[in-house]
Amino acid sequence: MDAVRWPVSGPLVVSTIAVVLSIGSSETTYTAAESGFQVVLQFAATDVRAEFSVPLSRDVVLTVGRSVDAQGRHMGWDLSARDQRLAESPNFFYDCLCGHGPRPQDYYAWHFVSKYYPHERRLAVYGYPLEVRVRCPDCQAIGTDGNDARFVEGNIEISVRRLASSYPRQQRISDIIR
Repeated sequence: MDAVRWPVSGPLVVSTIAVVLSIGSSETTYTAAESGFQVVLQFAATDVRAEFSVPLSRDVVLTVGRSVDAQGRHMGWDLSARDQRLAESPNFFYDCLCGHGPRPQDYYAWHFVSKYYPHERRLAVYGYPLEVRVRCPDCQAIGTDGNDARFVEGNIEISVRRLASSYPRQQRISDIIR
């Protein structure tokens, strides 16, 4: 059987490469089904409940806790991924157990106001083959990047996807400083 030969032109090759490269672009918007993410939790950014918990896998549980400022005003949400088999489980969203300061798993109104982090975040679950996506495309926040920023509307969506291999384990201070 003879092979079919297709003529290949320079512009065709260039446009094909451009399409392939744009697929991996950070500006590409994927639906949950296209990206492999499954929605596990949705709630209003202004919700008054103290905490939500949902399983991410057989062993890992996601907890989303309401965060308040020094005056007791709701300022956002803290996310943690913990292994329920461990009595003193660390938060596996931390890449290092030595960190301090704002972290991507803190989903605060001032992050929206100051654009400190993107509205859609992908969080590695270190030591596990899981990735969590948290986003709020319709969230609105008022105030400044100080203590007075508040969510006024929007719905937070949290999704998870299983990966082919685990993220590396969390680092400790002894891994960094010898």
